[in-house]
Amino acid sequence: MAEGYTSAAQLRTENRELRTKITFDALGWHMAERLQRTPLLAGDTIDVAFTIGNNDHPEYGGLELSLRDFHIPGR
Repeated sequence: MAEGYTSAAQLRTENRELRTKITFDALGWHMAERLQRTPLLAGDTIDVAFTIGNNDHPEYGGLELSLRDFHIPGR
């Protein structure tokens, strides 16, 4: 991994089955290398496993999703 890069990956997901668009950000710690091997494109459909946690940071704290695993159907 190049110097200055982190091993975390950020994922933005949305539920398209709801009438209102809901978007979630999730961090996948130590998944950057995996995402380089399995590139995703905007609009790809994937199955995800995540946990819900609480971030105590005073500026951007609150509930957060931590990506644990993902699978691209059909691959």
